Amino acid sequence: MRNICISKTQLKFFTKRLSDEEMEELQMVLTETKQGFQISWVAESIEKRKKYSESRRNNRKGKPKNISKTYDSHMENEDVNENEIKDSSKNEIEKAKKELPDFVQEFIEHRKSIKKPFKTKLQVEKWVQKLNSLSKGNEALARKIIDNSIANGWQGIFELERSNGDTRIHVDEAIENIKSGKTKQKTEWEWNNPKQINQ
Repeated sequence: MRNICISKTQLKFFTKRLSDEEMEELQMVLTETKQGFQISWVAESIEKRKKYSESRRNNRKGKPKNISKTYDSHMENEDVNENEIKDSSKNEIEKAKKELPDFVQEFIEHRKSIKKPFKTKLQVEKWVQKLNSLSKGNEALARKIIDNSIANGWQGIFELERSNGDTRIHVDEAIENIKSGKTKQKTEWEWNNPKQINQ
């Protein structure tokens, strides 16, 4: 409380130019204590603030960090269970990945590298079904579809385009032509450089 009090000498110094009436008004506001003079309402408000701050500090020290109780026991370890589910789905994907061909495993790793990994085993299975439907079960065509997606940095797989890029291949027709020998399968170099071959 020393900082809100002024001594008698300080009071005399500050009030030496005041008139008697002004001095009386000031004396009505000031109260005399052992340490000097102070304004009572200012001292009271400072004291209240100190007590309030101290009680808040004590409340923070005494209370545990988690003050709420869950109403259901299964909700208490919610974060732990969520992490366990994520870990188990990652393990399932890794097991499923080992059963797949190398070029499919490459695409799964590609998805991880672009930060769009498969999250569940079911998602991988549905993706493999989509690959089989696009390639009609032809492994060479499936490999080209995956290589095209990886080369373009895509997270999905799509039908291959013709070499001129105008329209999409009709997959059934392309497979039948390859099987019957009407057209030979293009090598990787031919797929990447179609303009040089056609000239």
